[in-house]
Order: sequence, then C-alpha cells, then structure tokens
Amino acid sequence: MFRRVLVYSAVEIAVALHIPEMIVGLFALAIGTSLAELVVAANSARKHMCSLSLGTVLGSNIFNILIGIGVPSLFVKIPVEALSIVLDAPVLIVLTVIVMYFMWTRYGA
Repeated sequence: MFRRVLVYSAVEIAVALHIPEMIVGLFALAIGTSLAELVVAANSARKHMCSLSLGTVLGSNIFNILIGIGVPSLFVKIPVEALSIVLDAPVLIVLTVIVMYFMWTRYGA
C-alpha cells in the first residue's frame, strides 16, 4: 500500500511541477532500491568494515542495472534516449574509473 501511495504521489507531484514523469520515477526507484544498501553501507562504514560497505554499494548498483535493464531487454526492445548516451553513460564510466582508482591506491585505505 505504501508503494502505491508513493507512486501516485510522485506522479501527481511531477504533473504539478511540470517535471517529466520518467525523472520522478527514476528518482523514486533509486531511493526505493537503495535505502537498504544505504543502511548496510552506513553501518559497515561505522564499524570500519569499508570493504563490505563498498561491495554492498557496487554490487547493488550492478545488480539493479542488469536486472532493471538487461533482463527486460531480452524480451522487448528498450528505447534509449540520446541524452542517456551523451551524458549518463560517460558520467557513469568516469565515476566508475574514479572509484576504482581510489580502491586500488593508498587513498582507498
């Protein structure tokens, strides 16, 4: 029930503020799927278990991308907006490289 209220409220807010529903949907999806990982990451970081924290965040994001986009794309054609190719993909790649740099150098310890 809470999820329905969240979805309907998000759609109404998007319509009222003239924000594309896709943007609000992605934001709500990101929050909904990441809250559990945030709690685990915060608790493990507080206990100085940084590897668990990092593994939880990265593993969750990889899983969400593969399941959210990969599996449906096996059955239907998924349209990709040009903005996603021009902006989102390069930002994702750059941030991944930055995180990997910090993981493999003394700055990550």
